[in-house]
Amino acid sequence: MMNDHPSMPWRFGLPVLLIVVACTKQNPRSCVDGFCNDPQFPFCDADGTLEGQENTCIGVSCTPGDFAACRGDELISCDATGNNYNVTQCERGCDSAAGGCKGCENNDQCANPNPICDTGNSSCRGCSLDDECASRVCDFASGACLPGTSVVYAAPSGVNSGPCTLDAPCALPRAVTVASTAAVTPVLRLLPGTFLDLLKVVMPTTSPLQVVGTGATIGPTTAGVAVTIAGGANVHIRNLTLNDPSGGIVCSDPNVSSSITVEDSSLTATSGMSISRCTATFRNFEMRIPGDNGLGVDIVGPATFEAEKLNAHADSGTVFNVAGQGASVHVTNSVFENILVGASTTDTTDPGSKLLFAFDTFIMNANVQHGCQINAGSAHRTFLFENSIIKGTSNNDVIFGTGGCTLLHNILTPQSVNVPPTNSTADPQLKDIAARDFRLKSTSPAIDAAVPSTGLDPTIDFDGVARPQGAAKDLGAFEFKP
Repeated sequence: MMNDHPSMPWRFGLPVLLIVVACTKQNPRSCVDGFCNDPQFPFCDADGTLEGQENTCIGVSCTPGDFAACRGDELISCDATGNNYNVTQCERGCDSAAGGCKGCENNDQCANPNPICDTGNSSCRGCSLDDECASRVCDFASGACLPGTSVVYAAPSGVNSGPCTLDAPCALPRAVTVASTAAVTPVLRLLPGTFLDLLKVVMPTTSPLQVVGTGATIGPTTAGVAVTIAGGANVHIRNLTLNDPSGGIVCSDPNVSSSITVEDSSLTATSGMSISRCTATFRNFEMRIPGDNGLGVDIVGPATFEAEKLNAHADSGTVFNVAGQGASVHVTNSVFENILVGASTTDTTDPGSKLLFAFDTFIMNANVQHGCQINAGSAHRTFLFENSIIKGTSNNDVIFGTGGCTLLHNILTPQSVNVPPTNSTADPQLKDIAARDFRLKSTSPAIDAAVPSTGLDPTIDFDGVARPQGAAKDLGAFEFKP
């Protein structure tokens, strides 16, 4: 008999479902996602360069700044704390043998703002000289080389036509015209050599006209003074030598105010400067007046004259005179040799003219005294010498007519009469007057003798030394540095 049970497949053939559950936990030192969260293992060794296992967070103990490894074009180096690494992308690749990013070999491998290849350490840096740049103009503030398209060029043998490029420079008058009339004011570069033409700018420009004269000399010119600024012009000159017996710098206009800034330059002329209806600024500027009794500086108000690190010296005696009304004169950290400073202003109302000389050194021969005489404009004028050294090399008093100016905390020597309170007649003990070294000896009474200025209070001296070096600032243009 056949055993036929239709229900048997359901009894013995039921399907069986097996579910297997596996629990996984990510390696806590894994940085597959690019992050390391454990401060004991802060750095992701992405390709195993450092410890051999990719995408692993590793601990770090290193000397700040030390080279660790190259990872492709990336430099891995110890950070400032010594417990992590910095990763720097190397522009020209990483060099394990050199222990850092591959250096440059020439300027072509560098670009602004670091356009110069320093062959000493094979690294790119900012420019520090005009002639390091292909355009022959360096922007010292940023260290970038200016593009040649932003420069108008003049040369002593330049032509009187064309756009004035480096390859085809113009004569100076033509270059001034091209630069002054441009829609965007370019830099005017005077190429090395001696120019016999004037630098004459007599019209306003879109922005201040920058004149760079590294290696260039103006003068002796065929006629007139070396530099003339008028007509509302605004000119900034640097690194230019002026050598013109006819005259130096004139910034003057009867109808409109102009301005001139001159720095890191020098002037030799029998007539130094004439400033009227002009804002004139001089920094690190040397002016020499050869011969006898030339005109040093003539300022006629309304005008503004500011100078820092001015070295003005005459062979015999000359005049720094301020006249007119509304003159403003501020001079600090400067040296005057054989130059009489006087005022003949004619202000009739307050506040009047203001003449402030502070932290300056004056050296005068027998022909020179400072004129502090009273005149018609004295009642409406501030005329101050402060924290300065005024030293004569003869027996003549260095100040006459003291009622016309204010003398505060100066050394005046010799001075036999009218020595105002707070002033001293002691020997300032300068290093070597004959050799024109007016720095202070270590025993000088000028050291730590200055008081907070009522007018001008510089933070550096003529040499760029920080003030003060001791308990207080020193008198004169030079701070004694132990």
